Amino acid sequence: MLFYWLNLIGIFFFTISGSLAARDKKHYHDYFGVFFTGFITAIGGGTLRDMMLGAYPISWLSDANILISIIIAFAFTLIFKKYIVKLRRTLFLFDTVGVGIYTILGVQKSLELGVNPFAAVILGLISAVFGGVIRDTLLNEIP
Repeated sequence: MLFYWLNLIGIFFFTISGSLAARDKKHYHDYFGVFFTGFITAIGGGTLRDMMLGAYPISWLSDANILISIIIAFAFTLIFKKYIVKLRRTLFLFDTVGVGIYTILGVQKSLELGVNPFAAVILGLISAVFGGVIRDTLLNEIP
């Protein structure tokens, strides 16, 4: 249960991170683009990992709380953007902690599905960082 809530909190913060990154390029993105960038940042790595593992249905398709967390984080970002930007270093800390948590969650899920330990570590890293890689690619940044 603890990992479930950590996952939702991580999704919340990764959505904020992705939304802010897209918002910084405001002449390139409308609200839908900002939402989509936050969304893909939050679920991209885990979705890729689940597809590689053949773990269906993919978690955000079967758990509405994940989508609710993303929507709330997006609205939170729009409403409190002025204050959030001041906390950017703090958000970087949460982003860093989130990468660690998602690596552990990805490794755990991979091992539960019978993947060898070395591949599980790689899949853990994929779940932790590929949302950001996809975000950076969409925003034409160097990942």
